[in-house]
Formats: sequence, structure tokens, C-alpha cells
Amino acid sequence: MQRRALFIGATLAVGPLRAQQPVRFDAQLFANPPAPDGAIEQWPKAAFESPTVEAALSALGIANPQPGTAVLLDAPDIALDAQPVRIAVETSLPKVDRVVLLADRLPRPLLAVVAPVVSGPTRIAVSVFLPRPTRVRAYVRSDTAWYVVQREVKLALEPA
Repeated sequence: MQRRALFIGATLAVGPLRAQQPVRFDAQLFANPPAPDGAIEQWPKAAFESPTVEAALSALGIANPQPGTAVLLDAPDIALDAQPVRIAVETSLPKVDRVVLLADRLPRPLLAVVAPVVSGPTRIAVSVFLPRPTRVRAYVRSDTAWYVVQREVKLALEPA
């Protein structure tokens, strides 16, 4: 139940850079994702329940990611405690079909799995609550190769 609370009220924007339309999802969609005619893969329950980054990566089948020189992870250096943190992933890689966001130092490190299946420039943005300072990692799959970028996010108690 604690994991679902991360996604309540989260906004997710997926699509080409030139045409972004944020879509609001509710907790029920994340708890019971639809699967019409097998168009959507099986929900990665084991990955979301994994207690470590390594276990989540293993459950998702991510091995030996390359440094993502064509991937940009946009997250604040310092975020306000108890406020949603907007994390965006931008890439110009062709045929992006999976974006995975993980946060170290959390009891359940997997934040989001997005399957945009687009070709060309892509931007994906997610708002999440981070209970403690952590390193955020973005894994992007283009064709069959995985790429990774990371960024440290610290928390402040009050705005500066």
C-alpha cells in the first residue's frame, strides 16, 4: 500500500518533444493496469516490489547498460521535502520503447516504468515524492540497447 501512495496524483507526460500532453492517472490504473488483447505487457510486479536497485534491474531484464550520452535526466539538485519532485527524461535516441526510473536509498527503488514506443525525440516527465536524499537513475531502451544516466537529488526543509 505504501508503494501505491507514491503514484497517487502523479502526472505523466509522454510523447515527442513538440507535442506533449500531460495525462493524469489515478492509483487504480497503477494497481490494476489494463491489458486489452495483450497490447500491454504484463505488469512488472516483482520489479516494483524489489527491495534493491539490483533486484529491480534483474526483474526488468536490464543488464550492462551503457552510459547515456544521448539521454538527459532533468531533476532538481535540491528539492523541497514533502513536495512532489518533477523528474524528466529527454532523449533523441531512435525507437525508444522503455524508460525506467529508479531511486537509490529507498525501500522500494523502482519509481516508474514507461513504455512510450515512439521514434525520434522523446520527453517523459513524472512527479514523485522522495522521502530522503537519493540518486535518481534513468534507464532508456532504444532498439535492444539500454542506456543509463543518473543525478543526485538532495532535500531541503524550507525554500531558500
